[in-house]
Amino acid sequence: MTAVTSTSTTTEPDTVRFELPRAALTEALTTVALAVPTHPEPVPGGIMLDGDAEGCLHVRAFDGRTAVAVRIPDAASGPGSILLNHDDCTKTVNALVKGTPKREADRMTATITADSTGAPTVELAGATMPLQSHAVQEYPALPESPAPVAHMDLSRFSAEAGRVLYTIEDNDVWPQAAGVQFEALPVGLVLSATDRYRLGVAHVPTHTEIPAAACTTTGGALVPGYPLARILRRLRAATVAIGIGPRDSSPRLVSLDCGDISMVVHCIDAEFPDYHRVRPRPERRTHPGSARRRGAGRQRRQTPARDPGRRRRRGPALAGAVGARRAGGHTASSRRDHRHGWAPRMHFKPEFLTDALETVAGPGVRLHLPDTETGAVLFTEDYADLSDPLAFRHLLKPIHVR
Repeated sequence: MTAVTSTSTTTEPDTVRFELPRAALTEALTTVALAVPTHPEPVPGGIMLDGDAEGCLHVRAFDGRTAVAVRIPDAASGPGSILLNHDDCTKTVNALVKGTPKREADRMTATITADSTGAPTVELAGATMPLQSHAVQEYPALPESPAPVAHMDLSRFSAEAGRVLYTIEDNDVWPQAAGVQFEALPVGLVLSATDRYRLGVAHVPTHTEIPAAACTTTGGALVPGYPLARILRRLRAATVAIGIGPRDSSPRLVSLDCGDISMVVHCIDAEFPDYHRVRPRPERRTHPGSARRRGAGRQRRQTPARDPGRRRRRGPALAGAVGARRAGGHTASSRRDHRHGWAPRMHFKPEFLTDALETVAGPGVRLHLPDTETGAVLFTEDYADLSDPLAFRHLLKPIHVR
């Protein structure tokens, strides 16, 4: 059974009609796919099509933790809502233009119509097909977007977020590993992520100073990393607005608004570690690495480091380990450093070392070595970055080899 409701407070329309280019429809369906529920609740595979009085169509999806909405102007005949099945709608729209060149198919107009007596239909390429639908009343209330606290360039935000997203992973035991912490500070937005073996910290400058009342002074909001990474690929506008809900709200929400696309996510309910206490200090030793050596390191990352003077312990933690002296490109001697009491030779997981080198945007990389053999190595673009709190930094913990 199909139920059509109106967003108007006066009369309910007899027919809901949405007319838009097929390219805009498929783009919206692809964007909201990351929030389409796959489990029985709230509505399996459901997407909401809402028309407003201004003629805008809003395509929405909500899986209980992530809500994504796409706004398409001049596509609705008036207020009204339809709840469709995402998979069925996507397959039908693609099947109606099968065999048609993509450029020609994208220029076609798709018309979705529903009334109070019949099932919704889509008209495209001279054919009309019915669409699977659900009762609108079954759809849950969508979360309210927090007020924006920071506006910034999308290109800069995407670049800095991509650098810290290298360190996230799914972890049922330690859920903080799957999140990116958003800290709103007067100097801008600070992004940080860690899986307990590596840590990435990046700073994104904002167009205007963030108000003191909106700043998070002790910790921030822990945003799920995988939805963030997927939505960043879909954003096209020049600027993005970030909203962070109050700390004491339950659930705590974070929103991203960029052009006609918006996302609201429930934060991970876990405490992010205080990474400030493990930051290396400027007086620690550093070793430069060139871009050429960085590239060579990636080519040899599967080659284990050899140390004839030691017996290598077997085990999964050392499988494919890479010596920092060969793959990292630093020029430290392999002889024991009597001043510090240990030999500056460390071993890393190949993929972790490759990720660390990829996060450095400059032509070269500088390694800041720890004071002990078990300490973390800091990767920066320049030595001055060590004392600059706004500079990007990536910490990587080496594998302990006996």
